Amino acid sequence: MYRAVKKEIHDEMIDENGYVYCRGCGASTGRITWSHRIPRSRRPDLIAEKENIDPMCNQCHDWVEAGEYDQLANGKEIQLYIAEVEPELLQIKKMRKDNLAA
Repeated sequence: MYRAVKKEIHDEMIDENGYVYCRGCGASTGRITWSHRIPRSRRPDLIAEKENIDPMCNQCHDWVEAGEYDQLANGKEIQLYIAEVEPELLQIKKMRKDNLAA
């Protein structure tokens, strides 16, 4: 199931040169990973949920992990999804971010 969802997303995200592009910044150079908005370890039931998966470059993936959604082109979309499906995770990431800033 997960492979089929990744293939579907892959086919939707191919640019004019045949490369998959990052949903976070639009880059289609470098390595693209499959980033889960809500981590697989937290919600294994969402591993193959299409709305939970974004192809991302390493930098954008790191920003998702750190809750730095304002750095991403699709950051608002990610936040809305998490707020709807797993609001506690959004709060945890906000608290971590606030603690690092203090």
